[in-house]
Amino acid sequence: MFTKNSILKNIVSEEPKALSVLERLHLSTMLDKKIDDVGKESGFDADFLLTAIKVFTADEISVYKEFSNYPLHFILRYLQRTHSYYITKKLPEIEQSLNHLFIHFKDTHPLLIILSNFFLIYQDDLICHIENEEMKLFPYIHKLLSVQEKKCSYREMLHITNGYSLNIFTKEHTDVESDLKEIRNLILQHSPTYPTPFPYRVFLTQLQAFEEDLHMHHIIEEEILVPRAKIIEKELIEKRNLRQELLQQTICYS
Repeated sequence: MFTKNSILKNIVSEEPKALSVLERLHLSTMLDKKIDDVGKESGFDADFLLTAIKVFTADEISVYKEFSNYPLHFILRYLQRTHSYYITKKLPEIEQSLNHLFIHFKDTHPLLIILSNFFLIYQDDLICHIENEEMKLFPYIHKLLSVQEKKCSYREMLHITNGYSLNIFTKEHTDVESDLKEIRNLILQHSPTYPTPFPYRVFLTQLQAFEEDLHMHHIIEEEILVPRAKIIEKELIEKRNLRQELLQQTICYS
């Protein structure tokens, strides 16, 4: 069991999957330091870092619920860093594998190229999905937190809730994690039975790892972030409406 005194490189040595957590949080250059020191220097709470590592290395998927113990802005920061990690690292790595396949095997294994292109189509949809959350959902939740913490006024609350809400997000939200699973299954179903080139097998391994990572990201977003943000949204809107009602009564009596 890891503690605040655990050194990052020892954690990664014992649990290699922990490296993906450190990479997305921009902490992979601090491997010689203790978790506690990394937390202080990076602005990430040490306990939160331990929980994030635990979530990605534990056998039980239910450990994600431990994220509920932390402030919502910790979760937001983590999810935003994960989006950046996907776009700047994971997707380019998979695309590089596809380029390698195309260059070396387009003539000898054309079916593999066709199957691999399914992912490129999915990648465009995923990037649009991420950009939508970065432009709408995350700024909206940041504003909710600012109002709750009295860093901006209820007048601003009236403005930001005009035309957008978490219910709208939920209705419009697409399940990109399930889409990726369907695409990977489609590729596997139509993959040839004869031995495939090593780069193709690397591509499939990358795809599976990304699917698992995206699944956890989806759960944290859907089961932790949005439900908790909805509670804040409901409370703030009720307070705003009460203020407006009292204001109207004051005007009527004046």
